Amino acid sequence: MRRNHLRLAAVLLTAGCSVINSLDDVTKIPEPATSGTDASVVPLPSVPAPDAAPEDAGIDAPAAPLTGGAIVVAGEDISDSGKRDPILTVLDPTTGAELAPTKREKLSLAAVRYDGMRDLWYLFESSNGDFVPGTTDKVILHVRQLDSAGNWTELSKTTLPPIHFFESIAVLRERLGYVAYGDPDSGVTFQLVILDTSNPAAITQLDPVPLTKAPNAALGTRSSTGPGGIINLIQVDTNSCDGSICDVVTLPVRIPNSGQPITDPATPLTSSTRTAFIAAAAYPRRELDLLVVPRLASDAGTTAQLFAPVTHNAEGSPSSTFVNDTGIRRPAIAECQGVAFTVGTNSDLNLHAIPLTGDGTGTPTKVSTQHSGQAVYFEPFTQTVLATFNQGAGFDYGAFRLGGTSAAPTLARRDTDWKPPTDVRPILLGIRSPVPLTCP
Repeated sequence: MRRNHLRLAAVLLTAGCSVINSLDDVTKIPEPATSGTDASVVPLPSVPAPDAAPEDAGIDAPAAPLTGGAIVVAGEDISDSGKRDPILTVLDPTTGAELAPTKREKLSLAAVRYDGMRDLWYLFESSNGDFVPGTTDKVILHVRQLDSAGNWTELSKTTLPPIHFFESIAVLRERLGYVAYGDPDSGVTFQLVILDTSNPAAITQLDPVPLTKAPNAALGTRSSTGPGGIINLIQVDTNSCDGSICDVVTLPVRIPNSGQPITDPATPLTSSTRTAFIAAAAYPRRELDLLVVPRLASDAGTTAQLFAPVTHNAEGSPSSTFVNDTGIRRPAIAECQGVAFTVGTNSDLNLHAIPLTGDGTGTPTKVSTQHSGQAVYFEPFTQTVLATFNQGAGFDYGAFRLGGTSAAPTLARRDTDWKPPTDVRPILLGIRSPVPLTCP
């Protein structure tokens, strides 16, 4: 039986702690303009066309570097009489069509991440042929670049410990961290694997951070002074509860410019119900972390709160909307517009857009996806939100166009201008989103 690649990691994390006395500087990227009630979503910028090759270049002319958007799909090819073969392909976000349909690659990926500072793709291949590695399997990290014709250039392949959850990955400056299974013989159940990616052709490992439990999310903030940054591991602390309400904590792991990781004490951030699944995402443009906490009661709202990743202080007031679910999938963020998107896991069949105004104002909106929530992504070049689904025999890329204003966003399904492949089921997506992201 195929294992569920969207399983939840619902256990508490702990690790040995040591305190440091200084922090890497975090240079604040200028915030977008304040979003009042009349703030308009910036018009969609045109995607630069690649430079034309010389007429005599011939078929061997190298393709131009990719300057616009790209949607990398780790999915299943179902064209062969219903048989599901794992593949890797790339979609053009302006149409949804495959960028190079003849270049589909047979590859089973457990996770996909994009390094927006260096235009690198991190592809975690599952060695067992399934999208979900087992506790004793290995994963192969492919570091690649992608050009405008859909050609991949492989820079390196590195065999690593098996990744635990496809969302628990943090991209830093010349470093990469992810939550992996530990070695049972050593008594380590989980570990935070830290990779030195300064030379993409030769990936090396730093000392891993042992974890007794797995977090809900791993959020990365890049250092402004050199390689490294901070990874915040987020989880519900079921050892710190008042009845059914428990602390939501972060375990900060600092990756210095040089040297090994340093683990700080766990710090409370907010509260949630004991069994809630907390959703979180990094907000690179504003150097903040976003936590989306499910309702505390059946008639309560779901809150979206920004936090400073170094001090862990709340930034502004939380935004709120009603999501009829106790579990929330990892949010995506429209960084230029200051809008977050999320989906529930089972009960709520809507895609939600939540304004991140900072003062708790704004008008959230929702649109029906007609299916349960599995994942949500934002493609910045076309302002497209993707709420994918692949349960049973059906599948959906769930493409919606963001419109309206930053304080009052709208969502409209893309139909006539969105034609994704009908024989590729999306399992995981990777989105090209440069860092810093240039806003119109």
